[in-house]
Amino acid sequence: MTVVRRLLGVAGVLLIAYATVGALTDADLNPIGVLVFLAAVLILHDAVWMPAVLAVLALLKTTVNRAGRKEWERSRGRGHE
Repeated sequence: MTVVRRLLGVAGVLLIAYATVGALTDADLNPIGVLVFLAAVLILHDAVWMPAVLAVLALLKTTVNRAGRKEWERSRGRGHE
């Protein structure tokens, strides 16, 4: 594990701890509102964001593979261009 990765992990844990302490000490916190927000974020991530990212990655993989294959064939004199 690199130093940067460890520092990022520690920073993430500290930010989560800060948010948790802030939420637990806030007298005006609406727990139901927080749960609804977290559920909405989870649904948005799993139902919208991840499929969009996977579609873009699939498109890039197809495009890059096709371009790479053409370049490989061209470099070996097998291209038909």
